[in-house]
Amino acid sequence: MNKLSKLVFASILSCSTFFVYSEQPIKPVVTDKSDVISIIYLNKANEQSLISLIGIGRNKAAAIIEYRKANGNFTAVDQLLNVKGIGKNILNKNIHRLKI
Repeated sequence: MNKLSKLVFASILSCSTFFVYSEQPIKPVVTDKSDVISIIYLNKANEQSLISLIGIGRNKAAAIIEYRKANGNFTAVDQLLNVKGIGKNILNKNIHRLKI
């Protein structure tokens, strides 16, 4: 083997250590539903989406939808406080997930 061949072989060998072959694609592991944050759009959310919020059950979800029907779309997230049964505590626990 001449010097050029040895050099090329050494280069290829050193580069190959940077590549890892895997037959399966690497997928992120989600261990808990709390690891995944979904945004809830108050003016579009259905009952099922609203129930995914902390402290919101079927009755409060229905109250949010009824409030929206009676008063029109929300213009700010804090208007959720106008819905019967929704207080600052519930709003604060969910504010990071709420959008208009």
